[in-house]
Amino acid sequence: MKIWSYLSVVLLVLSTSAAVWFYFTAEREAAATATLEANLQREIGLLREARDEAGAERDQAERRLADMDRELAAVKARSTTLSTQARQAQLEVRQLQETNQGLESERSRLEDQLGRFRRELLEARAQPAGLTADERMELEEEIANLRARLARTTGASAPSGQPSADGLNVEILRISPLRDVVAVNIGRADGLAIDRTGQIRQGDAPAVRVRFTDVREGFSLARVLDPASASSLATGGNALLILQP
Repeated sequence: MKIWSYLSVVLLVLSTSAAVWFYFTAEREAAATATLEANLQREIGLLREARDEAGAERDQAERRLADMDRELAAVKARSTTLSTQARQAQLEVRQLQETNQGLESERSRLEDQLGRFRRELLEARAQPAGLTADERMELEEEIANLRARLARTTGASAPSGQPSADGLNVEILRISPLRDVVAVNIGRADGLAIDRTGQIRQGDAPAVRVRFTDVREGFSLARVLDPASASSLATGGNALLILQP
């Protein structure tokens, strides 16, 4: 009986120890599991924050990309406009050069013809018997007509480049379609230079401020500083150029 009692006590002690051991082991595993769960929750929170930040950066990048696309489209449109304007300006320059060459040729021809008629008239006046009164009158009328044609060709009624009381008398040869470039019939021979600024006044209209960008021998191109003010200018009319000192 004592042996069985002793064995019962031993078994009770062993079972109690095992229960205690299992209890503390379960507590440690529960604590470790709770710690692991908390760590996982923190990591999940960090990942969610990183995801939200990445989404915000992606949205910002997409908006920036859309802005850059719009800017690129605007630059392309501006480039197309500038190319068109450059082609128009080149065409106008060629037309002005051709016009100037034609005017120079016509002026030279008229001057030669006028000189010939003057010589004939002088010879006729030196020898009155050489021409009749009608012939002399006809020759003088022809010279007057030539002078008028030469005046229209060269602007002799208001000599180009000649100073007046207020400035230089010029003729407006051409105005660009956008009214931002004006061509006048004076050039280097009249003292003009590139980047020279001034005002063009035609009649009683307000003065138009210009800056010369291309100066040739017989004509010049001026950039209108305020194209809206050039609405009063007319091609082919005489004007007054007031150069800035």
